[in-house]
Amino acid sequence: MRHHFCIDPGHGGRDSGAVYRGLAEAWIALRVAILMRPLLLDLGHTVTLTRENDVYVPLVQRAKTANKAGAHGFLSVHCNADQDDDGPGTSEARGSEIWVAKNSGLQIADALRPALETRLLGEHFRGIKQAPFTVLTHTAMPAALVEIGFIDCSDTARRLSDMNVLSDVAEGLVTGLIKAAS
Repeated sequence: MRHHFCIDPGHGGRDSGAVYRGLAEAWIALRVAILMRPLLLDLGHTVTLTRENDVYVPLVQRAKTANKAGAHGFLSVHCNADQDDDGPGTSEARGSEIWVAKNSGLQIADALRPALETRLLGEHFRGIKQAPFTVLTHTAMPAALVEIGFIDCSDTARRLSDMNVLSDVAEGLVTGLIKAAS
């Protein structure tokens, strides 16, 4: 069965998201989304991206894009960051997590979980959590937001700078979306 997925690369333009040593969350999210698109298209699915370059798109507009496209599933891609200074001797937060706002998002979250648990070596899965994020509450279809790792963790940032790792993350997220849709 063919599905229509809307992939939302978080942040963009004037909103770079978290930045660590010159590496911006918006850049990583966009690269992962762009890598996901041909994988989904090759499997016969339709894909809409909420942004295709480094531009700012308001949160409500991202949800409207998914709703207007008639997407069957929505995934917003992000990187996390913590509040500490990440100085020597400071414990660095690490791991991935999935956020949902509605019970319908739990199917996507459950399907994405194995990919996040295995795609970034040395990272742990921090869980499936609920929050009323705008991109999740304003979408008409099952929706989830993934934090693929902590950009301000030096080991994770190094991995997130590697296109091979981002490709692996994209493949894992696609596998999860396909599983959720079946």
